[in-house]
Amino acid sequence: MNNKKLHIKFVPKSEKIMGNYIALHKKATHLPKKFKKIKGNEVWVRKDWWDDEMKRTRIKTHEKVELNLMRRGVPYQKAHQIANKFEKNAYKIKLLKDKTSNKKYITAKDPIINKKVLFLVVGNNAVSMITGYKIKLNKKS
Repeated sequence: MNNKKLHIKFVPKSEKIMGNYIALHKKATHLPKKFKKIKGNEVWVRKDWWDDEMKRTRIKTHEKVELNLMRRGVPYQKAHQIANKFEKNAYKIKLLKDKTSNKKYITAKDPIINKKVLFLVVGNNAVSMITGYKIKLNKKS
């Protein structure tokens, strides 16, 4: 297993270059020939999506989860499916965070990426700001 920190460089590209693709990286198994010049640590993203904060949150979460899973040996298709779920959660968390006036956060270990991260506290639960992983909080007596 690779324990080095994953460094991703997001590179916005025009819709003309990206076509119908939203984001692509070198490890994607379906890469058309024109995308073979993507460098190892780069993720090319469609600029119109990158410029939208909510979509950018989804893209960053999706690609980080997907690439971290692939580094640990998960095949692309399975990593992509899992990343899709986390991407949707990241979007919901972002909406919740933006609408919440009294935000409370804790730091805890996220088992998906095996690192301490910031969790948003929502009622008796806390949700990882990175992967969307949800933990149940103990009630204080």
